[in-house]
Amino acid sequence: MIDVERVGNPCAQNRDGCSVLVLADNELARRGLSDMLSSLDLVTEVNTISTAHPEPATSGRPFDILVVACDDLGAESLDGVVEAARGQGTKILLLIGRGAACLDTVMRFPSNGFLIQDDVTKDALAQALDRMVVGEVPVPGVLANRLLERARGAVARERHDVEV
Repeated sequence: MIDVERVGNPCAQNRDGCSVLVLADNELARRGLSDMLSSLDLVTEVNTISTAHPEPATSGRPFDILVVACDDLGAESLDGVVEAARGQGTKILLLIGRGAACLDTVMRFPSNGFLIQDDVTKDALAQALDRMVVGEVPVPGVLANRLLERARGAVARERHDVEV
Protein backbone atom coordinates (compact mmCIF):
# COMPACT_ATOMS: atom_id res chain seq x y z
CA MET A 1 0.00 0.00 0.00
CA ILE A 2 1.25 3.48 -0.88
CA ASP A 3 1.98 5.80 2.02
CA VAL A 4 -0.65 8.50 1.49
CA GLU A 5 0.68 10.58 4.37
CA ARG A 6 3.92 11.41 2.57
CA VAL A 7 2.24 13.56 -0.07
CA GLY A 8 -0.13 16.50 0.37
CA ASN A 9 -3.31 14.81 -0.79
CA PRO A 10 -6.99 15.30 -0.11
CA CYS A 11 -7.43 11.90 1.52
CA ALA A 12 -4.89 12.51 4.30
CA GLN A 13 -6.26 15.78 5.67
CA ASN A 14 -6.92 14.76 9.27
CA ARG A 15 -8.99 11.77 8.20
CA ASP A 16 -8.48 8.06 7.99
CA GLY A 17 -9.27 7.79 4.27
CA CYS A 18 -11.05 9.15 1.23
CA SER A 19 -14.63 9.94 0.45
CA VAL A 20 -15.75 8.80 -2.99
CA LEU A 21 -18.68 9.79 -5.16
CA VAL A 22 -19.71 7.39 -7.94
CA LEU A 23 -21.46 8.85 -10.97
CA ALA A 24 -22.83 6.07 -13.17
CA ASP A 25 -25.47 5.55 -15.84
CA ASN A 26 -27.06 2.44 -14.42
CA GLU A 27 -27.90 0.97 -11.07
CA LEU A 28 -25.79 -2.14 -11.53
CA ALA A 29 -22.65 -0.07 -12.12
CA ARG A 30 -23.44 2.25 -9.19
CA ARG A 31 -24.07 -0.59 -6.74
CA GLY A 32 -21.15 -2.69 -7.94
CA LEU A 33 -18.67 0.16 -7.73
CA SER A 34 -20.07 1.23 -4.37
CA ASP A 35 -19.64 -2.28 -2.96
CA MET A 36 -16.08 -2.63 -4.27
CA LEU A 37 -15.05 0.85 -3.11
CA SER A 38 -16.62 0.37 0.33
CA SER A 39 -14.45 -2.69 0.88
CA LEU A 40 -11.19 -0.77 0.33
CA ASP A 41 -9.12 0.36 3.33
CA LEU A 42 -8.44 3.75 1.72
CA VAL A 43 -12.14 4.54 1.30
CA THR A 44 -14.15 5.70 4.30
CA GLU A 45 -17.32 6.86 2.56
CA VAL A 46 -19.04 6.10 -0.75
CA ASN A 47 -22.04 7.88 -2.23
CA THR A 48 -23.60 7.32 -5.62
CA ILE A 49 -25.60 9.40 -8.04
CA SER A 50 -27.19 8.78 -11.41
CA THR A 51 -26.48 10.78 -14.53
CA ALA A 52 -30.23 11.28 -14.75
CA HIS A 53 -30.21 13.18 -11.42
CA PRO A 54 -26.69 14.55 -10.82
CA GLU A 55 -27.74 17.63 -8.81
CA PRO A 56 -26.93 16.27 -5.31
CA ALA A 57 -23.25 15.99 -6.25
CA THR A 58 -22.88 19.72 -6.59
CA SER A 59 -24.25 20.51 -3.15
CA GLY A 60 -22.94 19.65 0.29
CA ARG A 61 -19.37 18.91 1.21
CA PRO A 62 -16.79 18.01 -1.41
CA PHE A 63 -15.64 14.47 -2.13
CA ASP A 64 -12.00 13.47 -2.49
CA ILE A 65 -12.53 11.29 -5.55
CA LEU A 66 -15.19 11.20 -8.25
CA VAL A 67 -15.50 7.92 -10.16
CA VAL A 68 -17.28 8.41 -13.48
CA ALA A 69 -18.73 5.32 -15.19
CA CYS A 70 -20.88 6.66 -18.00
CA ASP A 71 -21.43 5.46 -21.54
CA ASP A 72 -22.03 8.98 -22.82
CA LEU A 73 -19.20 11.07 -21.44
CA GLY A 74 -20.19 13.89 -23.74
CA ALA A 75 -23.51 14.34 -21.97
CA GLU A 76 -24.12 17.88 -20.77
CA SER A 77 -25.44 16.57 -17.45
CA LEU A 78 -21.87 15.55 -16.55
CA ASP A 79 -20.35 18.96 -17.17
CA GLY A 80 -21.73 20.60 -14.03
CA VAL A 81 -20.77 17.70 -11.78
CA VAL A 82 -17.26 17.45 -13.18
CA GLU A 83 -16.65 21.20 -13.07
CA ALA A 84 -17.92 21.40 -9.48
CA ALA A 85 -15.68 18.48 -8.51
CA ARG A 86 -12.61 19.98 -10.18
CA GLY A 87 -13.32 23.34 -8.54
CA GLN A 88 -13.25 21.64 -5.14
CA GLY A 89 -9.97 19.83 -5.83
CA THR A 90 -11.61 16.44 -6.30
CA LYS A 91 -9.61 13.86 -8.23
CA ILE A 92 -11.49 12.19 -11.09
CA LEU A 93 -11.18 8.53 -12.09
CA LEU A 94 -12.70 7.88 -15.50
CA LEU A 95 -13.91 4.40 -16.43
CA ILE A 96 -13.73 4.05 -20.20
CA GLY A 97 -14.60 1.53 -22.88
CA ARG A 98 -12.10 -0.40 -24.98
CA GLY A 99 -13.12 1.07 -28.32
CA ALA A 100 -11.12 3.60 -30.28
CA ALA A 101 -13.97 6.10 -29.88
CA CYS A 102 -13.08 6.55 -26.22
CA LEU A 103 -9.79 8.20 -27.19
CA ASP A 104 -11.39 11.48 -28.23
CA THR A 105 -13.38 11.55 -25.01
CA VAL A 106 -10.26 10.92 -22.95
CA MET A 107 -8.51 13.79 -24.69
CA ARG A 108 -11.20 16.32 -23.76
CA PHE A 109 -12.66 14.98 -20.51
CA PRO A 110 -10.73 16.17 -17.43
CA SER A 111 -9.51 13.33 -15.24
CA ASN A 112 -6.68 12.18 -13.01
CA GLY A 113 -6.76 8.52 -13.96
CA PHE A 114 -8.34 5.90 -16.18
CA LEU A 115 -9.48 2.30 -15.99
CA ILE A 116 -11.09 0.13 -18.67
CA GLN A 117 -14.63 -0.37 -17.38
CA ASP A 118 -14.72 -4.08 -18.33
CA ASP A 119 -11.49 -4.68 -16.36
CA VAL A 120 -12.61 -3.07 -13.09
CA THR A 121 -12.00 -5.23 -10.05
CA LYS A 122 -11.58 -4.42 -6.39
CA ASP A 123 -7.79 -4.72 -6.77
CA ALA A 124 -7.72 -2.56 -9.92
CA LEU A 125 -9.73 0.15 -8.14
CA ALA A 126 -7.46 -0.01 -5.09
CA GLN A 127 -4.33 0.35 -7.22
CA ALA A 128 -5.78 3.21 -9.26
CA LEU A 129 -6.91 5.14 -6.17
CA ASP A 130 -3.58 4.57 -4.41
CA ARG A 131 -1.73 5.94 -7.42
CA MET A 132 -4.06 8.93 -7.84
CA VAL A 133 -3.75 9.90 -4.19
CA VAL A 134 0.01 10.33 -4.55
CA GLY A 135 -0.30 12.29 -7.79
CA GLU A 136 0.25 9.54 -10.35
CA VAL A 137 -2.07 9.03 -13.32
CA PRO A 138 -3.13 5.41 -13.76
CA VAL A 139 -3.52 4.65 -17.47
CA PRO A 140 -4.31 1.24 -18.95
CA GLY A 141 -1.73 0.00 -21.46
CA VAL A 142 -4.20 -0.05 -24.35
CA LEU A 143 -5.01 3.64 -23.79
CA ALA A 144 -1.34 4.58 -23.39
CA ASN A 145 -0.55 2.82 -26.69
CA ARG A 146 -3.38 4.64 -28.48
CA LEU A 147 -2.24 7.98 -27.12
CA LEU A 148 1.34 7.27 -28.21
CA GLU A 149 0.17 6.25 -31.69
CA ARG A 150 -1.79 9.48 -31.98
CA ALA A 151 1.20 11.51 -30.76
CA ARG A 152 3.54 9.75 -33.21
CA GLY A 153 1.09 10.47 -36.03
CA ALA A 154 0.97 14.15 -35.05
CA VAL A 155 4.78 14.34 -34.94
CA ALA A 156 5.03 12.65 -38.35
CA ARG A 157 2.51 15.15 -39.80
CA GLU A 158 4.45 18.06 -38.28
CA ARG A 159 7.71 16.78 -39.79
CA HIS A 160 6.03 16.42 -43.17
CA ASP A 161 4.65 19.96 -42.95
CA VAL A 162 8.10 21.36 -42.07
CA GLU A 163 9.86 19.52 -44.93
CA VAL A 164 7.43 20.81 -47.56
